[in-house]
Amino acid sequence: GLAEEAMNARAEQDRRHADAGLATRLAQSRAPFLRRIAEAQGRFGVSHTAVPTESRPGHVAMIAGFFEDVSAVTRGWKHNPVEFDSLFNRTRATYSWGSPDILPMFAEHCPQVYAHSYTAAYEDFASDAGLLDRWVLAHSEAFLRDPPVDDPALIARPQSVFFLHLLAADTLGHAFRPHSAQYLAHVRTLDRIVARVTALFERHFPDRRTAYLFTSDHGMSAKGSHGDGDPANTQTPLLVWGAGVGGPTAADAHVDHSELWSSRATLSESEQNLQNRKWGLSHLRRRDVRQVDIAPLMASLIGVAYPMNSLGVLPVEYLDANAPEKVANLHANAREILAQYKRKWASKSSTSLWFKPPQHTLPVEECETLLLQAFQSLRSETTHAQELCFRVIDQSLEGLQYFQTYDAFMLSVIVIVGYAGWIVYVLLLLLNDELQPDSCTASSIDWRPVLLIQAVLSTLLLLERHSLLYHLYCVFVVFFWAEVWRRRGILAALGKTLWQSGQFQHYLVDVGFAVAVLQLLVMTFYMRGLLSVACLLVALWTLRGEGRAERPRGREHIQLLLCCALLAIFPLLSSDAGEQLGVVLFAALASTLYVVYELRGLQCSTQAVCLFGLLPSLAGLLVLLTSWSLGSGGGLPLLNQLLSWLLLLGCLASLPLATRWLHVHKTNRHGSLLLIGAVFSLTVTAYILLSVAYEALFLLVLVFTLRTWLLCGRMNVNEKTVSVRAPLELYPQIERFSLENIRITLVYLTFCQLAFFGTGNIASVSSFELSSTYRFVTVFNPWLMTALLILKVVIPFLVVAVSFRLITVARFLSENTNYFIAIALADVMSVHFFFRVTNVGSWLEIGTSISHFALSNANIVFHLLMMGLSHLVIPAGSTSVD
Repeated sequence: GLAEEAMNARAEQDRRHADAGLATRLAQSRAPFLRRIAEAQGRFGVSHTAVPTESRPGHVAMIAGFFEDVSAVTRGWKHNPVEFDSLFNRTRATYSWGSPDILPMFAEHCPQVYAHSYTAAYEDFASDAGLLDRWVLAHSEAFLRDPPVDDPALIARPQSVFFLHLLAADTLGHAFRPHSAQYLAHVRTLDRIVARVTALFERHFPDRRTAYLFTSDHGMSAKGSHGDGDPANTQTPLLVWGAGVGGPTAADAHVDHSELWSSRATLSESEQNLQNRKWGLSHLRRRDVRQVDIAPLMASLIGVAYPMNSLGVLPVEYLDANAPEKVANLHANAREILAQYKRKWASKSSTSLWFKPPQHTLPVEECETLLLQAFQSLRSETTHAQELCFRVIDQSLEGLQYFQTYDAFMLSVIVIVGYAGWIVYVLLLLLNDELQPDSCTASSIDWRPVLLIQAVLSTLLLLERHSLLYHLYCVFVVFFWAEVWRRRGILAALGKTLWQSGQFQHYLVDVGFAVAVLQLLVMTFYMRGLLSVACLLVALWTLRGEGRAERPRGREHIQLLLCCALLAIFPLLSSDAGEQLGVVLFAALASTLYVVYELRGLQCSTQAVCLFGLLPSLAGLLVLLTSWSLGSGGGLPLLNQLLSWLLLLGCLASLPLATRWLHVHKTNRHGSLLLIGAVFSLTVTAYILLSVAYEALFLLVLVFTLRTWLLCGRMNVNEKTVSVRAPLELYPQIERFSLENIRITLVYLTFCQLAFFGTGNIASVSSFELSSTYRFVTVFNPWLMTALLILKVVIPFLVVAVSFRLITVARFLSENTNYFIAIALADVMSVHFFFRVTNVGSWLEIGTSISHFALSNANIVFHLLMMGLSHLVIPAGSTSVD
């Protein structure tokens, strides 16, 4: 008796200590209600999302149970390119309130889904973002008080879902960053809203049969952005409590490993412990899931069928149920995933001429046998049945992944052979103009074998029911290699010419250096700081000159090295600098001084000096006034907004007109420098309006470096005037292809890479800074904001492209040849990234590999676009090359 009393007293003392500790933690927490739920009522973990970490794919994963193809984002946020089943479609009724960008996705063609959204005007980054969540709270409360249905009892039916989409945290994170005072204050507000909603539902549905789930579609980086695979973006909170959900368990409690799915790729135990200590939850057991696992969890809690296309695995450790009930739910989950595996197997085996079943995955028949054994063991051997269900799920998901990549090898071969054919074809076209006509005449070709090969390939693709894109890929491959075969004599002529020139070693050194620079540019995608090394190497290589007599004079030599050294600083700076108005203003004033100094030194008219010189300062003043208004809560003033749009559109639209006006009114022969000065003045004005930190200063240094590059490239050219629009035949001295073309093109590619990653603006998919657009629009508009951000990316490219065109003219090189070389070298980089594309590893690794390949391919099209824009900006007429 005494021992029992002592044990009870000790237990009571421990309970009091635990309650005192919980009370202390709640008092210190910004979200006391949610913390109380995690520590005293429900179960928590981290939901791991997929790339891209955006709203649409995140909600599809949570509610439909699969990771949607990223191309769906390009079809629009609200409408589905392909209709899919979802949890809402399986319910008796779903009532939802929130954003007009999310709710329509699940309401279309679903009569049982009630969706009530606020207007897009509410999503204003300059206004009180908390209004969004208060709107959701008020309308959900009003709905429960006075339901707009014939029978109010209908909303209390089981198998119903109430979806409250609370957007304010995301809006504040974009506007002020997640560690700002505004965001942290809203965390408390959000906690009170969740507490109020919970109390509201407990009063309205007193049967205690309501389950609650609190989570997020994506995370957010420290700079207020998301999109890539960074852990800050892929890790989201998951808190579940209420009917059917188990309570918290101690971290050192016995773990039923039969409830854990072995293939769930989440954080390691050490990483989880580190996070738990940071959150003050190391004493509780944490249960991580994939985001797609949330859909079957919700379906199981309300007792509806799993979504048809769901690939989520039911996290049974969240359920408060006996073992047979858990296994029954898991069995249904395994049966649903196995059905998809079976459908894929049947589809591929019926269309493939040489069907290859997966080597390391069980066939469908064996999986069905295992599932039958699990069903027979549901009551007697629950642990064994659960293990069988998990094994079927593992095998089915691996099988689905195998069939998803079934044609990967064939497509890889087609893509690589196509890239190689295109690169060789471009090289032969360039050599065809450079070598002697009698040595490089293209031989005739019998097209009948070529057409026969294409017919055979198309027939095989038709029999296997491949898409039209596969046929187009093969057409390009066959055409390019047929053309390469027709021009095969040029390769022999190239070897003979190089051998007879006596400078084979000189060419070999230059080609080797070019390969090294190209590889360095590839590595800059992974290590941004290497851009500094590439910048300095390119400066040294440029100064080397094609011939020893062509080296620039001493002053320009030192000036180019200093400019490149200064430019090399920017890739070493952090891309998470935050808003730096002082730096933006300094860049605006420095840009004004540079433009005034340049135009006055070139003896430009006073009107031109005043016009072009004041524009950057005006943009800086507008940025300062607008930022002050936004920071003080005054919103975006209409006058500031109109002036920003007027200045932006006016500068961009007047680019061709301003350069033409300078050509007409110039009073000296320095046409190239006048063009660079005018282009910089107009582009930096637009760029300052879109700047938040040191990127405007980066553009100034970039332009000064390009100006010096142009001066260095003209030192070996006699005083001449060349029309940039004149036919090449009028200037027989123009070189069509030489090592000088490759050298200048590699310098151009390096500057393009600096323009792309120099300030870290798009060093990843997620780093688009939405605050750059707040001088023009604060109401959330994904397409307009994206267009403004893309414009911000294009402006440095445009300056580089204009300079590239001017130096091409100055060096009497073929412009088309240089762009063909740029495209061919960009293709070589794309092949490198293609080999590094992966679908295994962390989401950061997968997303990075895909985004790098996509960006490299986009660069190819981008170079052509920049070539067209540079022709639009540079006027017809004459530019001095002196």
